[in-house]
Amino acid sequence: CPPHYAVFRWYQAWEAAPDLAPKLYLRATHEKTLDYVPYDVLRMYALDGDEADEERRGLDEQRAKLEALLGKAAEEPQKEE
Repeated sequence: CPPHYAVFRWYQAWEAAPDLAPKLYLRATHEKTLDYVPYDVLRMYALDGDEADEERRGLDEQRAKLEALLGKAAEEPQKEE
């Protein structure tokens, strides 16, 4: 079954009975899941929430550095060879 099917089924369970939605390992959850379920909702059910928050902060910092680097590269004129 496609990966998004599992997300859909989890979302259905959460929507039907939030108290019964299964726990999950957020660090093992694919980032594309956030297209379907907000991080804050997933965080409530995470067995590894603190670790996931720490990893997310690190990834956000790396993304910001990369975007800044790419932004600078886009602003600089291209050298002709």
